[in-house]
Amino acid sequence: MSVLFAVFALGERVIVTSAAWQRERAKQEAGQPMGETVQPGEAEAGVIWFERSQVLHFSSIREIDIHQVQCLTLLSAFQASVNAMPMSWLLASQALRIAQDIGLHVSWFILLHKLTTARCSPLQGQLQGQAARRAMLVGNLWS
Repeated sequence: MSVLFAVFALGERVIVTSAAWQRERAKQEAGQPMGETVQPGEAEAGVIWFERSQVLHFSSIREIDIHQVQCLTLLSAFQASVNAMPMSWLLASQALRIAQDIGLHVSWFILLHKLTTARCSPLQGQLQGQAARRAMLVGNLWS
């Protein structure tokens, strides 16, 4: 559930910021002077969803799985979108550490062998590999 709320937070942020960009573009085309770019209520777009996601994430911190990695990666992207880079970097680092702790960084061939012996689907293995790569990408992007 925390992953879903993190997606909602990013989605609301994208919708609001794209509306702000369109408004500014319309002002430039009309030749109006540049004014206040942020309207009331736009600065905190997605924050409620972010906080809900964070509460759910930390309430289930004992259950280490791929959902923790996905949630932390999305929360890191949200923090970067609100220009809170130190917190974004910390969340990305946590996602990377959890991904490595549960073995998501292992090669696809080794992971495929483990999945066939554990009777898991190859789609689940591919999802785990992609989650680890995205956590590493976000970590490297912010550092």
